Amino acid sequence: MSTNAPGPTPPGNWRPGDYPATGSPYAPDSILNPASTTNPQGRISLILGVVAVVLSLVGTIIQAMLIRQGWSASTIGLGGGIPNLVGTAAAIGAVVLGIIGLRNPGPKAAAGAGTGIGASHLVGSLATTLVWGGGFF
Repeated sequence: MSTNAPGPTPPGNWRPGDYPATGSPYAPDSILNPASTTNPQGRISLILGVVAVVLSLVGTIIQAMLIRQGWSASTIGLGGGIPNLVGTAAAIGAVVLGIIGLRNPGPKAAAGAGTGIGASHLVGSLATTLVWGGGFF
């Protein structure tokens, strides 16, 4: 007694329980084997962009705490400058890896977001450096 429902016979020498090793007679190979479903460079770019923003926030909080406690100007500059410097390095990495991720096949949302976050952080760091470091105020 067979448990298989009667119906048309699939193409080829197919028997119940046989599964095609590669591809399918019913679907093109591009559906079953997509070129890429991950983009690690894009994901790392997004992570580095978020790290850059968090480090900038930490630097700002440290500076505010040092100002409130009455520390000297050089200590305040170091307290906020070091996290911002590391954040800028993370932003540069986010932009570079984001561009690489955008050029690779696969999903591009994380790469685009990481590139945008990193680039906006770099623009903000450059503007801050030019205004405060350049002595315009």
